[in-house]
Amino acid sequence: MNLKKQKKIVKKKGESPFFIPFKIMNLQNKMILLVCFTLLFGKVKSNELIVQISLKTCVNCNAGLFMLSKLSPRTNLVLKYNKSEELVIKELLKENEFYGSYKIEYINSQDVSSNCYYKIGSDTIEKFELKNLANKIEIVNFLEKKVELNKQIKLENLPTISERNAIYCTDSILVICDYVLHKCVIIKNYNSVPEYIELKSDTNLLYSLIKKFKLEEDIYKKYLLEIKMYGGHKISFRSSFIYKGSLYIAGNFLFPLYNEKSQIGITNFNFILQYNLKNFKLENALQLTPDKIIFFDKDYSEDATSFFFINHDTLYTQMFKEGNYDNNDKILGKWILDKSNVSYSFEKTIFPLPNYFPSKKIGEKVYGTELRCSNNVGSYNNFPFVFHLNSLQNYDLSNSFLRQNYISNFLDDASNWKMNFYPPRISNSLISGFYQKKDGCFLYHYNVQEDKIISNSKFATIENNKFPSYHFVGDDTFLEIKLYENSIFMYSFR
Repeated sequence: MNLKKQKKIVKKKGESPFFIPFKIMNLQNKMILLVCFTLLFGKVKSNELIVQISLKTCVNCNAGLFMLSKLSPRTNLVLKYNKSEELVIKELLKENEFYGSYKIEYINSQDVSSNCYYKIGSDTIEKFELKNLANKIEIVNFLEKKVELNKQIKLENLPTISERNAIYCTDSILVICDYVLHKCVIIKNYNSVPEYIELKSDTNLLYSLIKKFKLEEDIYKKYLLEIKMYGGHKISFRSSFIYKGSLYIAGNFLFPLYNEKSQIGITNFNFILQYNLKNFKLENALQLTPDKIIFFDKDYSEDATSFFFINHDTLYTQMFKEGNYDNNDKILGKWILDKSNVSYSFEKTIFPLPNYFPSKKIGEKVYGTELRCSNNVGSYNNFPFVFHLNSLQNYDLSNSFLRQNYISNFLDDASNWKMNFYPPRISNSLISGFYQKKDGCFLYHYNVQEDKIISNSKFATIENNKFPSYHFVGDDTFLEIKLYENSIFMYSFR
């Protein structure tokens, strides 16, 4: 195109300079520019707190104005009031030490009350009276934070790990129990220079445990061929927990034991291994006694495939029972450390079965969903029942998930067994966490006081049927772990 024709295009009256080069581009370049323009200037959902103020209400109804100064600077604040009351309202804001920025919208009607509306995009997710802003400030401020990727950590030279693993992590150490390869992989300083330590099952360790637990070695050797046929001749590392300078690992191996009829049966022998967290030397091994707990007409067993946690010399484990669950059943076992520091003795089961708690029948045994622990919080992988590990205060989120149609049916929908809930972040008024379904990974925020999910958004898509796992390692930091890519992604709410 010659220069003369270009000048004619520029001289067109009222035409934006942006569209001048656009006219002379080929189709491919036009499409690229449109995509870039959309990414740069396209609509993004923004949060907005609308505070409606009326002087016609009682004095206490506007007491929440004091909390405006506690809002995050990121908050898009809109004040709505009658123009005739503007001078008094502005004076009230000064009295309440609020000097932040805000937009003003005037209300024509005199018949209004003092309320707040918190919106994400066009959706109003919270509506409450202005006097209750103090109770909502934590929720509003946390939702103002954006999820940002801090760093991607590449785990170079990561030892081989199967898909059947259980991950436990803190802000500096990652513990992966692989119960197929009979080992535990520990990653120290994963967020800087990763250092790998492998704890493996070996014959010496197994026979030392047989001796410590006063099991009959001759009987073990007699049935060793049968034990090998079941793959139980090695220690299986099932799950882990870190407490007061020690790494605890739940393990088991197969052993021939006598039943009530004096008959030999090969069964799991469960125990806890205690390692020093500084040098990873084995310090102690603790037996769980009895291995099977029978009381009344209930028949419970400790679930060795699940996570556990320790608090004040008390061990808590997932339990399962033979037969059908009923409403009086409990889902968590409590074990007390004996004075000789040799074993944990079963005391009782706690936590009544929550509403809609699913069970899965395998043969003649009915299993509840498995316990998971992270960041001092426990949860169940197929069900949104969460609790503090220290106080044991618990929350059942199932009603909210069902009522708001995020889940169809915990009891009957077989596809929910492919669902995973991860231990969330818990505060006084807000629970934030991740769960997975076949169509993606979702981040949810749950209002504790009102028993409702106030936000539920897709965080990631599932690719090639590969599922990452999510672990909070602080109030505002979480990890997305993709062992199949040897990668860890560290995110923060900021």
